[in-house]
This record gives sequence, C-alpha cells and structure tokens, in this order.
Amino acid sequence: MSNGPRLMLEFRGINSSPYSTGFKATYSFTENFGITSGLHLKDYPCAFAFSSNDSLSGSFHSPNYPGYYPRDTECHFFFHGNNNQKVRLRFNHFDVEGVTPCEPSSASDYVEFSNFMTRDRKYHKHCGQQPAFSIESDRKFF
Repeated sequence: MSNGPRLMLEFRGINSSPYSTGFKATYSFTENFGITSGLHLKDYPCAFAFSSNDSLSGSFHSPNYPGYYPRDTECHFFFHGNNNQKVRLRFNHFDVEGVTPCEPSSASDYVEFSNFMTRDRKYHKHCGQQPAFSIESDRKFF
C-alpha cells in the first residue's frame, strides 16, 4: 500500500531461468487505508470515528493490516461513548516498528493514547512487539 495517491513498481529481469515465471498481482484504489470499520473522517488524511451509539463493540486495525502499514502515515481513531461509559481497547496483536521509549531519536513508529483531543501525558507510547494488552479511558472519550 502506498502512502499517497501514487505508487511505482519496477520490475527488472536481469537474469532469468526456466524456473522463474515472474509474478501476477492484483491492485485496487482505496481511500480508507484498507480500514473498513468506523466512520472515515474526510477532514483528516487517515481518521476514523467509532461511537457507542452505533455499536457497543467491534474491531479496528492499522492501515493495510495484516499487510505492512504504509510509511509516513499518521492515523487517528476516535472513540465516543455515552456519559456513563468508558472505552476499553484490547490489542490481541501488536507489532509496530520501534524500540521503547518509542521516541523520534530511535526512529520508532508508535501508538499513543489520549483522553483528550490533544496529547495526554498520562499514557506512554507503545511500539515494538508486545504481548496482548488492554487499556481503558478515564471517561467517555479516547
């Protein structure tokens, strides 16, 4: 998956043998990064909203999962509950390029959580390969 509206694929056949038959591929154009759950928010390059009014549970994933996620992509996932609800996220599979503490100095990709629309210093960033884990919001928004 490309990280924008263009993708170039180059094939070079320098040496061929009677055992190499080439490749066959399929392609598709998408506007949702391969993410089919949630409401795709058009104001952001990659953003999806989930509301407890629509469904009390569901699943979501990184762009192009289970394939590799595209480079230079920032996605936002907004979870909106009702006044008496919290948001609980359970990550069954987590493999994001990087090493703790997931900072730019280590060129780490990361997942970050917030109870607000801005950065929330309560939660640390998550990167690398991690065992399954859960995280919960303080209130109705995550």
